[in-house]
Amino acid sequence: MLRWIPRRHGGKRFRWLDSGLLPLASAVMRAAWLTPLIHLVFALPLVVAWSGRYPGGLVLGLLLAASALADALGTRPGGRVVAAAVGLLVVAAVTAHLFAWDAAAPGAWLRGQYEALVDLRVAVPANLVAIVVTAALWYGGLTIDWADSSALWRNFVLGIVVLGGMLLLDSGAMAMADLRAATLAFLVSGMLSLALLSAAEMLNLQRARGRAAPYLNRYWLVSAGSVVLAILVFGWLLTQIVSPQAAADALRAVGGVIGVVLDLLSTLIAWVAFALLWLLWPLIMELRELLVAAELPIPAAGQQQESPFGEVPIAPRALAPGVQDALRVVALVALVAGIALAFYLAERRRRRRPPEQVEQRESILSMSLLRAQWEDWRRRRQRKPLAPFLSLEGVEAPRRVVRALYQRMLARVGALGLGRTPGQTALRHVRMLERNLPAVRADLRTLGDAYQVARYASTPPSVEEVEAARRAWERLDVALGAQSTKPARR
Repeated sequence: MLRWIPRRHGGKRFRWLDSGLLPLASAVMRAAWLTPLIHLVFALPLVVAWSGRYPGGLVLGLLLAASALADALGTRPGGRVVAAAVGLLVVAAVTAHLFAWDAAAPGAWLRGQYEALVDLRVAVPANLVAIVVTAALWYGGLTIDWADSSALWRNFVLGIVVLGGMLLLDSGAMAMADLRAATLAFLVSGMLSLALLSAAEMLNLQRARGRAAPYLNRYWLVSAGSVVLAILVFGWLLTQIVSPQAAADALRAVGGVIGVVLDLLSTLIAWVAFALLWLLWPLIMELRELLVAAELPIPAAGQQQESPFGEVPIAPRALAPGVQDALRVVALVALVAGIALAFYLAERRRRRRPPEQVEQRESILSMSLLRAQWEDWRRRRQRKPLAPFLSLEGVEAPRRVVRALYQRMLARVGALGLGRTPGQTALRHVRMLERNLPAVRADLRTLGDAYQVARYASTPPSVEEVEAARRAWERLDVALGAQSTKPARR
């Protein structure tokens, strides 16, 4: 019988669900709605017409390759420089592929691409759009977190909005058959991603308890397949009902009522304008009499009126050709430097904490309120600071030992700037630590799994689990202590 994921033998076995199926399904979902959007951008009147197309497979490959590179580099010294260099090479290679690299005459090809890139007189160059799109996709792959359920939901909703709008409006950026195929791929991969993410969270809880992975029995397959099939059929029926022709028929049905309403509004606006003109007419006549009495000089026909500011040059001064070339080179260098800087700082976004919530409160200022606040402040000054962790008094011995080890680990990683943020679950925090501390990934997972059992399971951890957690903490204590003595990277 098939399983979701094979048993682990040690801590180094490849995790097919977390690192294989889930990233692949999520990347396909993102590529399914990003590809039509990219085609729509290239079809805009502001962009120079381009006979080529940005393939969906390239979008998928960029997302997966950038994510794999970010996971491989982790927080190794020099990883940011490598990420920036590889990103620039990828952008250059993709641009050369899309715009027919000429190996026989590379100099002429580069010169032609440079001239097209800096020519912004009529519209935005297509190769500039391709460079920006490729850089954005690579940056998104570097910063993506496949296990982030909120980001997955946001992308799913955004994809529904984009594809639904393109299907209804029929912008012509893609053939309708290709757009429907992209929509079908988006729905299947999106629902599969959501299901796999839920399964991954459930399996992590099962794995933390040391239990076997659940079987893919026929009941699970029938229920999941029925739900997916029902959603797809409902979506197909919805596309048959809500279409441009259906919208036009509905508009035609209510066109008479809308016409009557518009006629009433236009009549009302005309009467309001007439009333305003009737009220302002005496003022207009007074101003006209004042202008006639003042006898303002009017220049004769063909006579140019003299400006009080003297001779003002009207024709703009053009920059010298050398200055124009220098400005183009500076702009191109700034573009490349900006892309490299974005790739260099991508790791910081992967480790960025969520922003703190800002509270806004309103109160009525009074002496009694000020007196009460003063007393509260005095009492807070006299109170002892709260403990950073929950008390372990009254907790069973196995649970208390594991939770105490986990609290020590939290204190140690907090000193490294990798503490657990408010609202972040223990599972999400351990995954974040695994990405940033790949050298101790196995020990972090062992201690995190033991904590899940000690904190949430109905039965306490076994003696073997407690001993494994203790050994993992001993190795973590040594490794994290050495990590804290290293100088911080700038």
